[in-house]
Amino acid sequence: MLETVIENRSSLFWKVLVAAVVVSIAGLVALLYFTQETPESSPPLAAVIRSDDPDFERYSSQLAFEDRGIRMLKNFTGSRMVLFAGAVTNHSDHTLDVVEVRLILFNAHEPVFESFRTPIRPGPYTPALLSGATRGFTLYLEDFPKNWWASRAEMEISGIRFAGADSETG
Repeated sequence: MLETVIENRSSLFWKVLVAAVVVSIAGLVALLYFTQETPESSPPLAAVIRSDDPDFERYSSQLAFEDRGIRMLKNFTGSRMVLFAGAVTNHSDHTLDVVEVRLILFNAHEPVFESFRTPIRPGPYTPALLSGATRGFTLYLEDFPKNWWASRAEMEISGIRFAGADSETG
């Protein structure tokens, strides 16, 4: 008859196995982190109608912007971060492929910091916003002035682009 021999593994084997799994996971996380496209590394978008453009009011009135809340959180390192949640509904007859948002932090009534983010932009993970559709988004800020009192924060649409409106980056 055949007997199954169960080999006892030493504690060193299990320690090496656990260490190899941890190193593999850390390597995968590092690879994903460094290959992600950040707003700073993304190429600038062309043909975006921004708030200083005379046509901005006419086109932005065809969008419904919903502020779904702004919260102060702490990240894994214990540092403060601000989480902005919102949604955009496209009531125009055209497809939107870019929505730019301005994030503003205030001390009392005085703005102390602003940042521009693009939650809807051409890419593999963000399809264009079709006519009549709504898209939710979440943005966060980790780098902001330490002297901000965390008393007030706002967000607003600061730029839009319709699909096909010279979607080349430049």
